[in-house]
Amino acid sequence: SIFEFRHLFTIFPFDKSQFDTDNGSQTNRCLTAHSLNIILGKWVTIGVSEAVVFTRQSGIPDFQYINPVSIYSVVNTNQEGVGNLMLAFQWNIHPFIEDVSFRGQIVLDDFQVDNELITDKEPTHWGADVSLYWKNPFNIPLQHLLKLQYTYKSEWLYTVPDQNADAGERFIYQQKSLGSPSNNGDTCTLGFSIAGKDFWALNGGISYSGKGIYSPLSRWKDSRRGDTILPLDTAYTKQRLASVTIEPLFYFKNFANLRLLFSGNWIKNKDNLFSDKITFSPCFAAELTLHYSNFFLSLPK
Repeated sequence: SIFEFRHLFTIFPFDKSQFDTDNGSQTNRCLTAHSLNIILGKWVTIGVSEAVVFTRQSGIPDFQYINPVSIYSVVNTNQEGVGNLMLAFQWNIHPFIEDVSFRGQIVLDDFQVDNELITDKEPTHWGADVSLYWKNPFNIPLQHLLKLQYTYKSEWLYTVPDQNADAGERFIYQQKSLGSPSNNGDTCTLGFSIAGKDFWALNGGISYSGKGIYSPLSRWKDSRRGDTILPLDTAYTKQRLASVTIEPLFYFKNFANLRLLFSGNWIKNKDNLFSDKITFSPCFAAELTLHYSNFFLSLPK
């Protein structure tokens, strides 16, 4: 194949217990997204993606966004309605050998040419996720993978000013981000994975990250409501985190999956409050998933 195209459209049912706009208005919201990749043999894949969260006043969504071949960037430029556009560029390149893969995506949110006007309070927000994968670098009988990954998300990524949030343009649903779970920070990770021949696998790695005070659920900095107090940037500093993680995985035939997680975390400036000391915070998690596969019911002939 030379082209790969994917399209997604969904309607968010309104839930009175989960307000996705800052004023709790009962706004009908939708998410649409599509992605086009150009595949140049087995060595290079490059593509572009668009995603839009938009609102609807009636039961009929905007046909310009439902149409999978519409270019949402053009729609927003020429006739921007109540919608928030995300534009992304992605790639998967094998630079040396087929077992080495350089993958990544860059996301642009609310692209601005300049921010010199007083009314222009939305500078360009962006994020990057780039990784280098090396499959089976060592001469061992088990399938394994090495990964070097760097992610960056600017502050206010996936977020909009109050007026736009009131209209339902945040990239959140039921108080969770529709993109990365966090923004306003970066992370560098060196990881590995190994798969057993039967019913087990193992992930692990070390990482170092920095995190600011904002998240996709944070109120915009030009908040105009008196009942919301935003933190002052000067009173906070970036939290630093170094982690070592081991994650065993077990698969019991067609009945259950077991996931264990052990991690040691060394935190400086915990909760974004300046401190000279480093806090050690261990973590253990266990997750058991029960299921049954290959269930067939034979009807009489």
